[in-house]
Amino acid sequence: MDEIIRRATPEDVAFIEGVINHDAVRHFMGKGDTPLTFGGALEYSITYVSDHGVMFGENIGNDTFVSLVAFKPEGSGIHAMLSIREAIKRFFTQHEVRRIVGTISMDPPNRRMIRAASILGFEVPKFVGGRAIISIDYLGWALQCSDCYQLGGEFMDENNIVCMADDMAGALGGFLMTAKHGLVAKAVSEYETYAILSHTKPILFSEGADRLYLGDKDITDAVMSLTGV
Repeated sequence: MDEIIRRATPEDVAFIEGVINHDAVRHFMGKGDTPLTFGGALEYSITYVSDHGVMFGENIGNDTFVSLVAFKPEGSGIHAMLSIREAIKRFFTQHEVRRIVGTISMDPPNRRMIRAASILGFEVPKFVGGRAIISIDYLGWALQCSDCYQLGGEFMDENNIVCMADDMAGALGGFLMTAKHGLVAKAVSEYETYAILSHTKPILFSEGADRLYLGDKDITDAVMSLTGV
């Protein structure tokens, strides 16, 4: 099965500019009505493309990324939702991204995107001037991601891990997805935050022994067999 999105390359610049300058898209991009260029942005951004759209992230500090998404009319609806959902997962599990922030133009009002952001798990927007500010952090994503719950739940069942909180499977699934891509320190840190908030046991990493512990349980071999890290 082909992936719905892929990492953008310099060969995609013309396509990206065609999306963001499309007649049905350009007025939502702001900055007047002159054509926008994108080529230089690939050097400092994380950008994914689908058959009909672009998802872009730029680091604005503290591992917070400001995002831009744009889709041609033929990519609206289910395609756009699935593409953005997959991009969010990759931002959080394959990159040092802790929070995603985006803006939605409300001049003219873009209520469809407000509804879509809510479905995708973004926090209630804040309205500033003519724009709605939306955001989602790593844990906010993991604790409502069905893929995380499935992966975490299966891992808990297979390794006889006692459930310590109703949403533990989601947090553990996020940890596993992130560790799979080699971001073990980030995965441990995010799970530690979850453990503090949920009053449960954190995942500890013993650097000298290169072992992972969930409470007193050594989960190193189980994690390595699943993730390959």
